Amino acid sequence: KLAAEGEIICAGVAYVAPPDRHTLVNGQHAITLSQDEPVNFVRPSIDRLFAAAADVYTNRLIAVILTGMGYDGSAGVRAVKAGGGYVIVQNKESSKYNAMPAAAILTGHCDRVVDIEQIPDMLTRLVTTGAAE
Repeated sequence: KLAAEGEIICAGVAYVAPPDRHTLVNGQHAITLSQDEPVNFVRPSIDRLFAAAADVYTNRLIAVILTGMGYDGSAGVRAVKAGGGYVIVQNKESSKYNAMPAAAILTGHCDRVVDIEQIPDMLTRLVTTGAAE
C-alpha cells in the first residue's frame, strides 16, 4: 500500500513510498514523509529509509535491494550493517537494471546476493528461524 504520514507500521504490509517523498520510520514505528532535498539525485531515497530504519530496528532489520538505476541504497546498506541488520541483494542475472544492486554489492556489506525468485523464501526463513538457509 502507499505509505501515509503517521501510519503505524504493521506486520505483513508492504509500504510503497509516495512519489516525491522520502519515506522514513520513527521510534514510535510510524511512517514519516519528507520533501527534504533529494539524495543521490532521487526522492524518495532508499538510503534515507534504510538509515532511519536501522536506527529504529537495529539487528532486527532486513534490507532488500532490488533492480534499479543509480547508486541509491549503497549508503543505506552500510547503515543497516552498522546496526547489525541483514542485507539481501538481487543478483545481476535477475535484475533488469543492475546499477543499484551492483553499487550495494561493491560496499562489501551484503549478506546474500541471490536471484529474485529466492528472496521471498529467504525472507520467510529469516523471520521465522533467524537463518537464511
